[in-house]
Amino acid sequence: MSLITLPPYLPQCSLRADWSMTPVSPNKRTEMDDGETAVQQRFARTQSRVQMGWELDAHQFDIAVHFWQVDLRAGRSWFLCPASTGRGTILTQSRFAADPPWTVTSPHNGIFKLAFELELREMPILTTEERMAFNIYVEERGEIEGITASLQEVITALEGLPQWP
Repeated sequence: MSLITLPPYLPQCSLRADWSMTPVSPNKRTEMDDGETAVQQRFARTQSRVQMGWELDAHQFDIAVHFWQVDLRAGRSWFLCPASTGRGTILTQSRFAADPPWTVTSPHNGIFKLAFELELREMPILTTEERMAFNIYVEERGEIEGITASLQEVITALEGLPQWP
């Protein structure tokens, strides 16, 4: 069975001011008798929680309610939702995490502002190979910036010399 996708007529991203993410720790911390804290891993992976917001017209609001109630079986089903990451927007398995599923504020002028929390099954992160490639890129970029700065110093020094006729 394929995953449900977010209807295309609903916003494919959150309002910038309404987006925030809270990773859930896979660790359990235990205070020991000697004052130290022991840290143990409880889970191999955990879901992240993302606060989002949409501004919808009346038609989109009705579609969002239907999507949640019927397609997502009152929020129990996972669906593919665009998630903002450092690498851009990536489709991620998500589901509504809160009860009630959303709050609506300022329903005036036909605009409904929804605020809701999604649970991301797995937040997309860099692979080890991508991280290594990024480190190489940053090192090379630093060298290039250093060369560029040196050239800029030479050009500045040359500009102070008398010009050839």
